[in-house]
Amino acid sequence: MSLRPARARRPRLALAVSALALAIVAAPSADVAAGPPDAATPVGPSVGAASNALKPATGATGATAAKPAPAAATAPKPKRAKASRASSPSTAWTKDPAGHASAKQWVFDVAVDRGVVLVEKARAVTLARPTSTARVAGRFALELWIGHELLDRVRFSPPLMGDEVERRKARLFAKPTFDKITVKTKAQLADHDRATYVVLVDGQKNERTKFWWPPEADGTLQPMTVPAGAESVKPDAKPPAAPAAPAAKP
Repeated sequence: MSLRPARARRPRLALAVSALALAIVAAPSADVAAGPPDAATPVGPSVGAASNALKPATGATGATAAKPAPAAATAPKPKRAKASRASSPSTAWTKDPAGHASAKQWVFDVAVDRGVVLVEKARAVTLARPTSTARVAGRFALELWIGHELLDRVRFSPPLMGDEVERRKARLFAKPTFDKITVKTKAQLADHDRATYVVLVDGQKNERTKFWWPPEADGTLQPMTVPAGAESVKPDAKPPAAPAAPAAKP
């Protein structure tokens, strides 16, 4: 037995693989090779019949039947916008003016009568050294103005007020509120000799009440509905008596 090198066997192996590939390609399909079906074997719908059933039917004139119109593409549903929270009724506070230090200060006596805020009086005090108005948060504010220029502002909240939420009528049991309280408090502002009027601001209800400035000698503030310099008439004050008629000459 002669030993041939491995290189001589490679051409024969390649020829065998090529012949096998050609045999597979030239082999008839299974349907053709199987021949006609046996009469005893039930015949089902063939693949060719199924393909013919899917073809569009032709009329006598050979015209192809109209294809059904494609279904209209449904428009995409619009995205529901997120409901934004209702903005609070509080007014948009403007920027606080620059601090103004003064040794002279004004102390306001503020009274709350069943939720209604009133400025009773304003009195001047003198401190040991100049001090500017404190910058704090609060529902209410007292502002000093001249024309359209804001000179100073102090914010405050009476005790138990300033944190009320809007009442919902649909609630069976409403939350306790303190918007109808009666209390007294104080607010302090640095003096501005240029100020001509003072404004009481309710930031939650966006209400503004203007008073002439400076106050009267007794500390009371006159609303700007009364002309400046006019004497304020108190509700309990009696009207002045009419002058007596001159006596008739004989």
